[in-house]
Amino acid sequence: MIGGWRLPGRRVPRRAADGAAAAQWTQWRPEAWLRHLDAPRMTGATSPSAFGTGLTLFHDCPLSDIALAQSGSDAAELTPSVEISVAQFAGSYLSLVIDVPPDRAQPLTAEDILCLALRLTDDRAHHVSARLNLRTGPNLITMTRMPVADGAEGRLLVEFDLGRSDLGERRVSAAWLDLIFDAPKPGRIVVADLGVSRHRRAGF
Repeated sequence: MIGGWRLPGRRVPRRAADGAAAAQWTQWRPEAWLRHLDAPRMTGATSPSAFGTGLTLFHDCPLSDIALAQSGSDAAELTPSVEISVAQFAGSYLSLVIDVPPDRAQPLTAEDILCLALRLTDDRAHHVSARLNLRTGPNLITMTRMPVADGAEGRLLVEFDLGRSDLGERRVSAAWLDLIFDAPKPGRIVVADLGVSRHRRAGF
């Protein structure tokens, strides 16, 4: 259960004594959707702009009419939201980059499915995609997926099946997620909730 709503997916079995507890993680939420930040608002956000721990805004807009803010807790979800306000946009993309902590990234293997669940509530339509980036030594593996609707209230789900990537037997040293909005229109983008879960691929 993350933030009052359950991340969809499969039950994760534990392996038989083959790693530390950190290797068995199943669910995780970035800081900005977990607790209130000390600096909950940023105006004139340039690229890159860090917002809390492990969350960075990137864009290619030459204007400085972009603001980031963390809203108050929603009575139903009891978690903060992250809001991007765009007054004018003259670029082609805007993205939120979410760093996966090392103790969550390094246990990932080709036997895992990584799920990104989020809820968008904004006053304009925005085209969004999600990209998973896995660092394996000098190499970078990327997987880009489009979110699919998961019930009502703007809930979306993205699944990254690492068994269908080029990971193979290589070890992951770092991982991060890009939430990409293509050519956003002026208005607000509200990411009301965001969580990540790890699931084991079914054995055949």
